[in-house]
Amino acid sequence: MSELDTDRIFERGPRTDTRSMRHTEGFWEHLDRRGGRGYDGVRALINDWYGHVPEGKAKRDLLARLRANDLESWYAAFWELYLHEALLRAGYELEIEPDTSGSAHHPDFLARGHGHEFYVEALAITEDPATAVERRRKHIYDYLNSHPHPSFWLGFVVRREGKSGLPLRRLLTDVRRWFDGLDPDATPSGTEMVWECGDWVIGLYAQAKSPAARARLGGQLLGMYVGWAGRSNMGPKVREKLHAKATRYATLDKPFLIALTAGSTLVRNPEIVEALLGREASANYEDHLTPASGPKLDGLFISAGRPRHTRVSGLIVALGVFCTDIGKTRPSVWPNPWASPDRAFTAPLPFDRVLIDPAMGSITPEPSDFDPLPYFGLPSDWPG
Repeated sequence: MSELDTDRIFERGPRTDTRSMRHTEGFWEHLDRRGGRGYDGVRALINDWYGHVPEGKAKRDLLARLRANDLESWYAAFWELYLHEALLRAGYELEIEPDTSGSAHHPDFLARGHGHEFYVEALAITEDPATAVERRRKHIYDYLNSHPHPSFWLGFVVRREGKSGLPLRRLLTDVRRWFDGLDPDATPSGTEMVWECGDWVIGLYAQAKSPAARARLGGQLLGMYVGWAGRSNMGPKVREKLHAKATRYATLDKPFLIALTAGSTLVRNPEIVEALLGREASANYEDHLTPASGPKLDGLFISAGRPRHTRVSGLIVALGVFCTDIGKTRPSVWPNPWASPDRAFTAPLPFDRVLIDPAMGSITPEPSDFDPLPYFGLPSDWPG
């Protein structure tokens, strides 16, 4: 691709390389070389969304990051592109990186529409690929993917992680034996087997391949959701990142939303609750217990019973946003119930809402009728 071609992220044209993504491969590199069903649609969508970004320095910067191969830069840039498109379709005009008085920093967007104005600052959190935990997980993924099965894809969730290394050969042997005993034409999607070895407990899921996919050799073993179940230690990291954004702009004169995504299976709603209200509130939320309240609340929005960061109007949250999963992503708005009156967020957005009771700290989801496929003008089988 020419470095001078700045009107699109990906060049048009056929791709014939259908090798699976390597865990050492960057997202742009993978998407740019990958052939096969669905990938043309993903590239066309990104090019289309990028074409809606107004010309200028911010667009050139976005171009560089969407062509980057490191996870953090690419994921953050795609999240900004997603937000830009989502807000445009919600009926807002967007000013990118607007000037603000009293600060050299620029929020990502100033949205205007429906009689409202508000700032949006994007935040994308990724796992550090250099940590021992992530290196171990990548080793597990690559090992399993190097041993595809002719009739099934595998999904798994680690329900309890052992203290010693995962016995991969035994796991693979048991998976093969299980798959060999299943009929791919009669096995329901998501058929589960619980695998235990030592102190490891893993939920295994079978996804039968189509007859056409069975006829193709090679590929990979993993084809469904892969992750670690249970509580994680990501809550403090989410809170730290949110705090940095919350204190970045001291003099904004309009409501201010932090838009959060996380490219990690270790961040879910309990980690968001922990970041906003504290560890005890998160544990109660996850276990469906009486919500924590008063002095027990200790997070970004409140600490020891006193509101904090009242200049932050709330969050837009969409966890696990990725270009192939747009049709499954449901953003939600988490208003800050303790926001100062001039920062209360009342602008209409079509997403789900998650309400926090300021007296009790209880969490109440309010689903909307948001449907991402028609919202973004995508066909029912997208990306194909």
